[in-house]
Amino acid sequence: MIIFYCLHLYLDVEITLATSGAIGSTILGQDLAPQFDEPYLSNSLEEFWGRRWNLVVTSILRSTVYEPVCCISTPILGKKFGPLPGVFLTFVVSGLMHDKVVKKSTNNRWELNPWVSRVLTIGFLSSTAVWLLFPQIVRNEVDMKVLSEYDIMVEFCKNKLILLLGKPVRNPYAAQ
Repeated sequence: MIIFYCLHLYLDVEITLATSGAIGSTILGQDLAPQFDEPYLSNSLEEFWGRRWNLVVTSILRSTVYEPVCCISTPILGKKFGPLPGVFLTFVVSGLMHDKVVKKSTNNRWELNPWVSRVLTIGFLSSTAVWLLFPQIVRNEVDMKVLSEYDIMVEFCKNKLILLLGKPVRNPYAAQ
């Protein structure tokens, strides 16, 4: 169940961002930078956060850390020095979130095979999600709510398909 939820979450983010990017690109008439680039092919946590997932993280850090801290510190420190605490705290939070906490410095003395690195990266991200994210999902029964919504969606799609094919439609909400 957790594996399906991970796939659902990834595909949901991928489809939502791709759709909104296509709409924005069409409206603006310009190519927009992708929000992420195949994060499952990352060779390290640094690559995952820095080059494959970072655009989403950057916008989140800007709106949740940098801008609020700047709003608080600018009236106190002035326009020139007000953003400095925001920049500093953003880097601190980013460093805690990113691989600098868990990555050992190798000074480029050796590198792992890219496939081994990918497996280790995905393994770390998966184990972190299982440890921090999924207990709350199961405790709040979000997984069961998602399954019931999938059932409703499947019934809806079946009924629409039957309508298109011209066969009689059974009302799933009628009293049995």
